[in-house]
Amino acid sequence: MKSKKQKFDIAETVTSNLIEIIEKTGRLPWEKEWSANGSSFFGVNAPRSFETKKPYRGSNVLMLLSRGFSSPWFLTFKQAKTRGGNVIKGSKGTMIIWWSLFMLDENGKPTKDESKAAKKIPTLKYSTVFNATQIEGIDFPKVEAPKEKEKNESIAQAEAVLDSYENAPLSEFGGDSAHYSPAFDKVVMPTINSFNCSQSFYKTYFHEMIHSTGHKKRLNRDGITKFDNFGSDQYSKEELIAELGAAFLASITGCWGEKQERNSAAYLKSWVKSFKDDKNMIITAASAAQRAAEHILGGSLNEYEPLPEEMKPQENEARPEYKSKFQGEFLKGR
Repeated sequence: MKSKKQKFDIAETVTSNLIEIIEKTGRLPWEKEWSANGSSFFGVNAPRSFETKKPYRGSNVLMLLSRGFSSPWFLTFKQAKTRGGNVIKGSKGTMIIWWSLFMLDENGKPTKDESKAAKKIPTLKYSTVFNATQIEGIDFPKVEAPKEKEKNESIAQAEAVLDSYENAPLSEFGGDSAHYSPAFDKVVMPTINSFNCSQSFYKTYFHEMIHSTGHKKRLNRDGITKFDNFGSDQYSKEELIAELGAAFLASITGCWGEKQERNSAAYLKSWVKSFKDDKNMIITAASAAQRAAEHILGGSLNEYEPLPEEMKPQENEARPEYKSKFQGEFLKGR
């Protein structure tokens, strides 16, 4: 008797790949180390589709950056073939995911006509992409690695990020702990002089500000509005959102701070356990973190870096007007 073919679990595969990266490299994919090759969460050096020129989002960014490629460009096997290129034999692709709506009409039958859809079911889809360095026969535009930001530039941009946060929570400075209080909608931070370097102050400040976006009057996130207790699954997910969101903002400003003891065996083991307990955690947290960072910025993470013509998305859409102080500060002199 033939055994039933086991159904491919996309979320479980993404999580397994993430755990493999952590265990193999001994670090977390959202820490600074990957930026050494010029890659970034946003802008010119962000991983993006060569087909559409659009940057990837959420957990896809983490997975693609963790591979350490020097080029930001990616294509599927079929897309490379269509363009006259070939994936180099033996190359290992990277899985990317996205949500698609599976629609049913009033009779419960599948339909592709949205006007006839009585029910819409979000469905996780996936494909495999290859980096430009794994493809031959296609002339990909070269992208220069960004220069490391000077300390004063990083601080100015960090301040501009904080200034761009509309209807931000109150901030109180003093004491020896950093935290966000949903009850008082207030971020409490030690003074900047309490940190060994100013960039560490801002990276911590970003973390707490990301927490604040979960308030019911902002993004209304369960980890903030329905907090149960420290150490719970809900708490772990909210901490991951804050970690990732702070990393997104650090990537923009250059305020990574000092290299902390965050890649200790115990710390890594705690995250691996969380991912094993919840296979959807990294997917949902990465998406929520990007929304949180963009809420603070007042726009998309990828709207702030001026792109060369060959890297702009194919749609003939005008870039949005820059509204926040951060956007203006970031584009000075560019």
